[in-house]
Amino acid sequence: MKLFPSLTNRLKSSLNLCFSRNLNGQKIKIPFINGIKVGVGNEKWMSQVISKVMAVSSSDTFWDIGANLGQTLIKLKSLDSSWHYVGFEPNPTYVHYIQELINKNSFSRTTIFPVGLFSENTILELETFGDDADPLGSVIPNFRKSRPNSSKKWVPLFSLSAIEEKIPVSNVDIVKIDAEGAEFEVLRTLKSLIVNKRPVVLIEILPVYKKENFTRFISQEKIEAFFKEIDYSIFRIHKRNGEFDSFAQINEIGIHGDLTMCDYLACPIEKAKSFNP
Repeated sequence: MKLFPSLTNRLKSSLNLCFSRNLNGQKIKIPFINGIKVGVGNEKWMSQVISKVMAVSSSDTFWDIGANLGQTLIKLKSLDSSWHYVGFEPNPTYVHYIQELINKNSFSRTTIFPVGLFSENTILELETFGDDADPLGSVIPNFRKSRPNSSKKWVPLFSLSAIEEKIPVSNVDIVKIDAEGAEFEVLRTLKSLIVNKRPVVLIEILPVYKKENFTRFISQEKIEAFFKEIDYSIFRIHKRNGEFDSFAQINEIGIHGDLTMCDYLACPIEKAKSFNP
């Protein structure tokens, strides 16, 4: 097949299959749809972090802002299928795939909103690179330099107030945010929930690289100020060889260019001792 790469790619894009993989001791059915599938072995450290947070949780609801292809969904369900998973994802390609993933595995207590969370009700252009399943897609203009193979599509974004009557928020104990540059906008709309429910927040904040990257630098400063205002501690998640290594409490994120240092846990100061070494 290596002799005919273009033919191989066309065949992959036309296949609709399903196979099983083991994750955290559980069998997970993985759809393969038009060349798209969720990665099972990726980010082993995330399973370990979620497990540690679940161990000190008092409720059983996990909100995933930026559900992507469902990689966090399968980690959560393979650890404890009784947890209620609520995912938010504006990319229709991802939403279609996640629904198939849910159906194949008969996941219960699983809710998908086909929208992104934002500080206002709006539609914005989602820029992706390569194909519709690009995990680096962002609604923030110029968050990444456009490339010749980039494409844009309009996607819906809602504030929490627009949907909170549709989903109970009383038991939210873990919130994961992976919004490719829109993290502060997500935090803004979730502020009342975070202040009142005090969940643990797992958040990716991509590197600033240099102070001249004003959009990223200002957003990072706003995120730090947000957590400080509501009495949250921030921990950087350290990994080693793809596995979880440790939590390190930090006073500021700083300017760096290390992609292994862009995952964080923020928690109420009253819970900080649970994550201090």
